[in-house]
Amino acid sequence: MTRERKSSEASLDDLYIEFDGQQIAVRTNVEEMRGYLLRTYQPMVVDRISDRIGSVDFTAVNGGYVVRGVTEFEFEGDITALYDYVKQELLSQFIRVRDDMLWLHAAAVERGGRSLLIAGPSGQGKSTLSTLLCEKGWSFMSDDIAPVRMSVDEVLPFPLAPFRRIGTRRRVEQSDLGTLEKVIVQIPLGSIRREAATISEIVFPVYRWRARPKLTRLPTGNTAFELLRSYTNFVDHKQAGVSRVSELARSIPAYELVYGRGDEAAALLDSPR
Repeated sequence: MTRERKSSEASLDDLYIEFDGQQIAVRTNVEEMRGYLLRTYQPMVVDRISDRIGSVDFTAVNGGYVVRGVTEFEFEGDITALYDYVKQELLSQFIRVRDDMLWLHAAAVERGGRSLLIAGPSGQGKSTLSTLLCEKGWSFMSDDIAPVRMSVDEVLPFPLAPFRRIGTRRRVEQSDLGTLEKVIVQIPLGSIRREAATISEIVFPVYRWRARPKLTRLPTGNTAFELLRSYTNFVDHKQAGVSRVSELARSIPAYELVYGRGDEAAALLDSPR
């Protein structure tokens, strides 16, 4: 027998989150979740639907929560534990509908119509480097996911609010990076790039304790391998994706960035090459 669900008396409010002219509608009666979404997706929130491609409902029920997206999920516990789940649900819906894009695990910043991709796995400082570059006058495009057109070397903005790890004076091993506290970085709306930008360089950061920043140009094969590691929707494209990644690796200069301090690494990336 299905358990009866008793919802909060608060009314469901709609938020519309947009990428490239298409929207996902989020309905919630939970003020904490609404606040999180507004903080995280502020540059992507619009006031009307023009091309709805998905939806997520987040409701308070029986002392817990229910998330209805592609699937339905029930949870009893601290709401903050669901923030990343809802964030991933929204991203998955955009990726599923926009499979014409190559979605890379990367941050992106822009200056002069040219973009720099900072790609690689979590914990290497993509958010730290991208936000520090924005402090130096670059425009913000994305923090953790970068959608690239399959037909041209362009990245589109996906400007989720970035989270930067709080540094420490003690030695931090790679396995411990995930334990550091993260804080949201508010990027001024005027510093956010709203249009696509041509990719001019790709950087793969590698954090090493106290390492002096050093950029090393990567051969084409190494670049293609690292891009494939960052390719979140490879299953959508398979052989076409391999060909596209190979083209990017041949046409765009890529570097490994070894560093130990974010400010020094950002200064190096900001300098002419």
